[in-house]
Amino acid sequence: RRLTGYIQVYNMQGLSLRHTSKEVTERLKAALSAGGFYVEAVAHIYVINASRLFSMAWKLVRGFLSPWTASKITVSSEVPDELIAELGGPNSPSALHLHRLLSAASDASSPATLAPVLRPRMVSPRRSSEESATGSTKSTATGSTRCSSTSQRESQLRTSCEQCEHSFEASAEAVLHQGLETSEPEGSIWIAGFLLRADQLPPGVEDRDLDALVEQVYSECCAIRPTSKQQALRLILGMGYSGPAAVAKWREIVEWRTAYGVDSIRQEQAEAIAADGPVSFPYREEVHEKLICTSPCAFLSTTGCPISIWHAGTLNVENVSLLTNEKVAQWSRAVYEYKDLWITEQSEKSKRLVGYIQVYDMSGMNWRQYSSREIAEKLKAALQTGGFYVEAVSHMFVINSSTLFAAAWRVVRNLISPWTASKISVSRGIPDELIQLLGGPTSEAALKFQDLQRRTPRGAAECTSILRPAWQVDPSASPRGMSVLAELSRESVSSRADRDGPEPSEPSAARIGRIRRIAGFLIAEDQVP
Repeated sequence: RRLTGYIQVYNMQGLSLRHTSKEVTERLKAALSAGGFYVEAVAHIYVINASRLFSMAWKLVRGFLSPWTASKITVSSEVPDELIAELGGPNSPSALHLHRLLSAASDASSPATLAPVLRPRMVSPRRSSEESATGSTKSTATGSTRCSSTSQRESQLRTSCEQCEHSFEASAEAVLHQGLETSEPEGSIWIAGFLLRADQLPPGVEDRDLDALVEQVYSECCAIRPTSKQQALRLILGMGYSGPAAVAKWREIVEWRTAYGVDSIRQEQAEAIAADGPVSFPYREEVHEKLICTSPCAFLSTTGCPISIWHAGTLNVENVSLLTNEKVAQWSRAVYEYKDLWITEQSEKSKRLVGYIQVYDMSGMNWRQYSSREIAEKLKAALQTGGFYVEAVSHMFVINSSTLFAAAWRVVRNLISPWTASKISVSRGIPDELIQLLGGPTSEAALKFQDLQRRTPRGAAECTSILRPAWQVDPSASPRGMSVLAELSRESVSSRADRDGPEPSEPSAARIGRIRRIAGFLIAEDQVP
């Protein structure tokens, strides 16, 4: 009576650019699409022997997944210890069997070997062991017979696999019965007659009273450190509606902010927003010269959200070793604080929960940049800060991606929840969705964005500046700022109504779909996971 799931392993060894053809990806999609109809059936996914490129793509995507989804996927350049432990340890029959299969699969000279399909074994460990011994004898005899029609090498491999099938099946059954006899794991809970561990409980909105949940989480979070109802709402959405997880995440965020003095950084960025002159961040020039050129908050979406661009083609393999991780982290914390200040204040003023948009422009990126360990290490230092800003990203676009990166994403996309996948777009060019967020193909912002695409990645970064929030810009000095503010705040709606006539107090249903008001914020239908 325990809710279990199956484990999926994807062995990426030997995967090449040839394997990313359109025909192959179509067939893989057909093979994997059925999984979407078996809800919460996968216990864990392992992607093993992954290339550096695939691992880098995963690190990029992982930062934007919910902790619940990311915890169920492991990507490794080898066979991870976690998988070996699942099989019973490095010397277990199951682990040895896996290594034999992987060894056979990596040998191009040997014929393809299909692993035998096991049956469920709902019998006692003793009976399984007896059947294992009998099966091993039969397997040996079968293997001897096959020697007459196959090579000695193939016969030995098949015989070994068949012997291992029964032995590790028996040991797995023994582990299962042993687990059933032990006491309930700490933090487990009975649901509909099934025992679930705490880490098995999935997200789901169902018929929850989200207002009551926000109040509860808000109260508990304030006991740790004062916060806002907006922050409580973001924690709930990001942590899958789990109150305890949201509170635990807030405690983690508070510890991180205290350890790195992030409150002081926030004050500095608040002053930068209010001050005159260009906005900058610590170590920005050094990061641009030695790691990557970025354009933080360089564009404004039609909803007033900031759009930032990372120009992957500027990754500096030669000089990245001259930049310390701490400088990258300090720069990153300032950038994330600036964006968080923007969306937090805008949400309070507009009473709509908004987030920022992240664009990764992959044009000009080469294999040296993909495969550099130092580049990956510095990017990790830059991106891991995002994990402390829950439900802050409204959408992520990866544009001008290579064929290989797009193929890697197609594989990853089938391994994550539809909710998470819907917030990430990977395109070989510039998707229409992004152009529409910029105001349409003829808008000033879209034309400027397209102009950047005609420049080199470094030239594009140099042509952008850091914008201030629309609510901070003087409307008389910025028509664009006024239009965004008018779209989002009650005060601006009133002022524009005097000029252009009355407007509806609520956003158009045709424009954003059904909406809900939760904890005082308007939430569009596509924002609710």
